[in-house]
Amino acid sequence: MDQKAIEEFRITELGLSADVVAIALRFDPPSDEDKECGAQATRRYDDGLRKLQQIIALEQGSQSQILTQLSGAESLCRHRIMACRSILAPWRRLPLEIWDRIFAFFIGAAIDRFNNEYGKLGTTAPGTLSRVCRVWQAVIQQTPSIWTDLTILAGENERGGTPYLS
Repeated sequence: MDQKAIEEFRITELGLSADVVAIALRFDPPSDEDKECGAQATRRYDDGLRKLQQIIALEQGSQSQILTQLSGAESLCRHRIMACRSILAPWRRLPLEIWDRIFAFFIGAAIDRFNNEYGKLGTTAPGTLSRVCRVWQAVIQQTPSIWTDLTILAGENERGGTPYLS
Protein backbone atom coordinates (compact mmCIF):
# COMPACT_ATOMS: atom_id res chain seq x y z
CA MET A 1 0.00 0.00 0.00
CA ASP A 2 1.45 3.37 -0.94
CA GLN A 3 2.00 6.20 1.55
CA LYS A 4 -0.80 8.31 0.04
CA ALA A 5 -3.37 5.59 0.81
CA ILE A 6 -2.53 5.47 4.51
CA GLU A 7 -2.03 9.21 5.00
CA GLU A 8 -4.04 10.68 7.85
CA PHE A 9 -5.88 13.98 7.72
CA ARG A 10 -7.12 16.27 10.44
CA ILE A 11 -10.84 16.82 10.19
CA THR A 12 -10.28 20.56 9.73
CA GLU A 13 -7.99 19.88 6.74
CA LEU A 14 -10.44 17.80 4.71
CA GLY A 15 -12.29 20.68 3.08
CA LEU A 16 -15.59 19.71 4.70
CA SER A 17 -18.33 22.24 5.23
CA ALA A 18 -18.17 24.18 8.51
CA ASP A 19 -21.36 22.57 9.84
CA VAL A 20 -20.01 19.03 9.25
CA VAL A 21 -16.71 19.93 10.94
CA ALA A 22 -18.53 21.46 13.91
CA ILE A 23 -20.67 18.34 14.37
CA ALA A 24 -17.69 15.99 14.02
CA LEU A 25 -15.68 17.91 16.63
CA ARG A 26 -18.43 17.71 19.24
CA PHE A 27 -18.58 14.79 21.64
CA ASP A 28 -22.25 14.90 22.54
CA PRO A 29 -24.79 12.66 20.80
CA PRO A 30 -25.86 14.11 17.43
CA SER A 31 -29.32 15.57 17.02
CA ASP A 32 -31.63 14.42 14.21
CA GLU A 33 -30.58 17.52 12.28
CA ASP A 34 -26.90 16.62 12.77
CA LYS A 35 -27.54 13.08 11.55
CA GLU A 36 -29.29 14.35 8.44
CA CYS A 37 -26.42 16.78 7.75
CA GLY A 38 -23.93 13.91 8.05
CA ALA A 39 -26.02 11.64 5.85
CA GLN A 40 -26.37 14.30 3.13
CA ALA A 41 -22.66 15.01 3.15
CA THR A 42 -21.89 11.28 3.01
CA ARG A 43 -24.19 10.82 -0.01
CA ARG A 44 -22.59 13.80 -1.75
CA TYR A 45 -19.07 12.44 -1.25
CA ASP A 46 -20.16 8.88 -2.16
CA ASP A 47 -21.44 10.23 -5.48
CA GLY A 48 -18.18 12.12 -6.01
CA LEU A 49 -16.15 9.01 -5.21
CA ARG A 50 -18.08 6.92 -7.74
CA LYS A 51 -17.43 9.54 -10.44
CA LEU A 52 -13.73 9.69 -9.54
CA GLN A 53 -13.47 5.90 -9.71
CA GLN A 54 -15.06 5.90 -13.17
CA ILE A 55 -12.57 8.48 -14.41
CA ILE A 56 -9.67 6.59 -12.83
CA ALA A 57 -10.84 3.39 -14.55
CA LEU A 58 -10.78 5.21 -17.91
CA GLU A 59 -7.29 6.62 -17.25
CA GLN A 60 -5.90 3.36 -15.82
CA GLY A 61 -3.77 2.45 -18.84
CA SER A 62 -2.11 5.84 -19.12
CA GLN A 63 1.02 6.91 -17.30
CA SER A 64 -0.17 10.47 -17.03
CA GLN A 65 0.28 12.74 -14.07
CA ILE A 66 -3.49 13.20 -13.97
CA LEU A 67 -3.86 9.61 -12.76
CA THR A 68 -1.69 10.44 -9.74
CA GLN A 69 -3.79 13.53 -9.03
CA LEU A 70 -7.01 11.54 -9.40
CA SER A 71 -5.72 8.90 -6.97
CA GLY A 72 -4.94 11.64 -4.45
CA ALA A 73 -8.43 13.09 -4.90
CA GLU A 74 -9.89 9.61 -4.41
CA SER A 75 -7.99 9.19 -1.13
CA LEU A 76 -9.17 12.59 0.10
CA CYS A 77 -12.75 11.74 -0.85
CA ARG A 78 -12.55 8.47 1.12
CA HIS A 79 -11.32 10.39 4.18
CA ARG A 80 -14.19 12.86 3.80
CA ILE A 81 -16.67 9.98 3.68
CA MET A 82 -15.17 8.44 6.83
CA ALA A 83 -15.39 11.78 8.63
CA CYS A 84 -19.05 12.22 7.63
CA ARG A 85 -19.88 8.66 8.66
CA SER A 86 -18.27 9.24 12.04
CA ILE A 87 -21.09 11.67 12.79
CA LEU A 88 -23.47 8.72 12.56
CA ALA A 89 -21.25 6.28 14.51
CA PRO A 90 -22.95 4.36 17.34
CA TRP A 91 -20.45 5.51 19.99
CA ARG A 92 -21.72 9.08 19.59
CA ARG A 93 -25.06 8.01 21.03
CA LEU A 94 -23.50 6.86 24.30
CA PRO A 95 -24.10 9.28 27.17
CA LEU A 96 -21.09 10.38 29.21
CA GLU A 97 -22.29 8.25 32.15
CA ILE A 98 -21.86 5.07 30.10
CA TRP A 99 -18.35 6.08 29.06
CA ASP A 100 -17.63 6.76 32.73
CA ARG A 101 -18.69 3.22 33.71
CA ILE A 102 -16.72 1.61 30.87
CA PHE A 103 -13.53 3.47 31.73
CA ALA A 104 -14.00 2.99 35.50
CA PHE A 105 -14.30 -0.77 34.91
CA PHE A 106 -11.15 -0.80 32.80
CA ILE A 107 -9.19 1.30 35.28
CA GLY A 108 -10.33 -0.92 38.16
CA ALA A 109 -9.12 -3.98 36.25
CA ALA A 110 -5.82 -2.24 35.48
CA ILE A 111 -5.27 -1.44 39.17
CA ASP A 112 -6.07 -5.03 40.18
CA ARG A 113 -3.64 -6.36 37.55
CA PHE A 114 -0.94 -3.95 38.67
CA ASN A 115 -1.44 -4.98 42.32
CA ASN A 116 -1.17 -8.66 41.42
CA GLU A 117 1.95 -8.24 39.28
CA TYR A 118 3.90 -5.70 41.32
CA GLY A 119 2.48 -5.90 44.86
CA LYS A 120 1.78 -2.19 45.11
CA LEU A 121 -0.93 0.15 43.92
CA GLY A 122 -0.26 2.22 40.85
CA THR A 123 -1.60 2.65 37.38
CA THR A 124 -1.25 4.99 34.48
CA ALA A 125 -4.55 3.82 33.00
CA PRO A 126 -6.26 7.25 32.78
CA GLY A 127 -3.26 8.70 30.97
CA THR A 128 -3.03 5.70 28.68
CA LEU A 129 -6.73 5.82 27.82
CA SER A 130 -6.52 9.54 27.10
CA ARG A 131 -3.91 8.84 24.39
CA VAL A 132 -6.10 6.45 22.38
CA CYS A 133 -7.94 9.16 20.47
CA ARG A 134 -9.28 12.69 20.73
CA VAL A 135 -12.72 11.48 21.83
CA TRP A 136 -11.40 9.29 24.63
CA GLN A 137 -9.16 12.13 25.78
CA ALA A 138 -12.16 14.45 26.06
CA VAL A 139 -14.23 11.83 27.90
CA ILE A 140 -11.37 11.09 30.32
CA GLN A 141 -10.89 14.80 31.02
CA GLN A 142 -14.62 15.32 31.62
CA THR A 143 -15.00 12.37 33.99
CA PRO A 144 -13.80 13.27 37.51
CA SER A 145 -14.52 9.80 38.93
CA ILE A 146 -11.71 8.38 36.79
CA TRP A 147 -9.20 10.60 38.56
CA THR A 148 -10.25 9.80 42.17
CA ASP A 149 -7.50 7.26 42.76
CA LEU A 150 -4.25 8.17 41.05
CA THR A 151 -0.80 6.94 41.93
CA ILE A 152 2.32 8.60 40.60
CA LEU A 153 5.38 6.41 40.45
CA ALA A 154 8.67 8.28 40.75
CA GLY A 155 12.20 6.96 40.64
CA GLU A 156 14.97 7.86 43.04
CA ASN A 157 16.67 11.21 42.68
CA GLU A 158 20.32 11.57 41.65
CA ARG A 159 21.63 11.18 45.19
CA GLY A 160 19.62 8.01 45.84
CA GLY A 161 17.31 9.67 48.34
CA THR A 162 13.59 10.36 48.41
CA PRO A 163 12.08 10.83 44.96
CA TYR A 164 11.02 14.32 44.01
CA LEU A 165 8.36 15.45 41.57
CA SER A 166 9.25 18.41 39.45
